[in-house]
Amino acid sequence: MRKLIIMFFVIGCVILVQVGYGETNQPQPGSADDPLITKGYVDQQMTLQINSKTDQIRTELNQMILTNVTQSVQTEITKQSQDQVLNFINEQIAKNTTYQLVSVPPGQIIVFNGGAEVIVRAGKAVIVSPDKNGISDLSDGTDKAPNTLVSNNHLLLFPRTGRGLQIDSNQKSVTPMLVRGTFEIRNSLISSTPAPTATTIPSPVTTIQ
Repeated sequence: MRKLIIMFFVIGCVILVQVGYGETNQPQPGSADDPLITKGYVDQQMTLQINSKTDQIRTELNQMILTNVTQSVQTEITKQSQDQVLNFINEQIAKNTTYQLVSVPPGQIIVFNGGAEVIVRAGKAVIVSPDKNGISDLSDGTDKAPNTLVSNNHLLLFPRTGRGLQIDSNQKSVTPMLVRGTFEIRNSLISSTPAPTATTIPSPVTTIQ
């Protein structure tokens, strides 16, 4: 019986020691191991997190806006480029499918690209060519050689590039003509520099009077 009492006493002492040791290792409230947290500290941390998240969202939004604006600008540039190309194509088609009213000063030469059609409305114009070949007069069905004076109101066809008409230098006024096709007004037949005093008046014509 005495041994049993001693054993219970030892066990109780061990339990008391362990409990006391556990309570001793618990951090004290307010210490460095268990600091007290104030409401102001919590609010400050929440504010920092909210501001950080807001800045992140704002940055992503700005990047999205910048990307959309860049794409819109690129689309507009591409659209303008396409419009410019289409306008150029339409101008070239118009030059080759409709008649333009062109006024050539006295003494100047108007040189045509191959396939051009011309009607001299008034004045005197002589055929010029870099070789011995001339042009076709479709109104009377004949070929006209270089240095030949063309008839007014006749439809002339220039089959090759480089042939043209030279206006009489003794005239006091410009020579009007209707042109379908591309051309260049020069000081001489072989010159590639347009005449500085040349006058061209592009004007689509639907009827020929």
